[in-house]
Amino acid sequence: PDGAGIEVDGLDLALPGRGRTLAQGLRFGVREGGALLVSGPNACGKSLLGAVLLGLDPLGSGRPLPVRVPGLAGGAARPPLAVLMPSTQRVYLPPGNLGDQLCYPGRYRAPDPGSDRAPGSGAQEWVNTDRSLDGTGREEDMERALDVTGIAYLKKRDPSGLLFVCNWGEILSGGEQQRLGFARLLFRRPRFALLDECTSMV
Repeated sequence: PDGAGIEVDGLDLALPGRGRTLAQGLRFGVREGGALLVSGPNACGKSLLGAVLLGLDPLGSGRPLPVRVPGLAGGAARPPLAVLMPSTQRVYLPPGNLGDQLCYPGRYRAPDPGSDRAPGSGAQEWVNTDRSLDGTGREEDMERALDVTGIAYLKKRDPSGLLFVCNWGEILSGGEQQRLGFARLLFRRPRFALLDECTSMV
């Protein structure tokens, strides 16, 4: 249906303040369920294009660009993560437990004492602090994401499982961090994913 995809119509990519044009008149569209490969040499503007799609205005234009992304209606500056979520070469791993890494920017915690989802029922919950997301995630979905990306062993490193807390940026290799970032993407299941060298160390 109309408006269901990402559309770029006549976008010029130029580095602000450098007078260097990287691309002119870019036109393409990606529908939900489709794919688009952007390839080229280093510094040709691939990551710059990704930043434009994410609504970061890296061109410094300060004016509307010929880019249409679902979820930008009503003057929103950036598309919600439920619509477009990036997975990049460098993965941000916030302080917190293993579940937090999958839920980011949401948080994962044990249910409140006395709730019908109390520990012992084998269920946990994740707390959505990102208003752009709706729905709920379940522990089995997290485990599936870890398994598919080959890092299910992280949950077994400590008896607390998904509640295991450590400095993830220090104990995980670059490849493990990228796998965890991709597991986050699989768990969150956005309509579109923007992949920028997200498996370069795997």
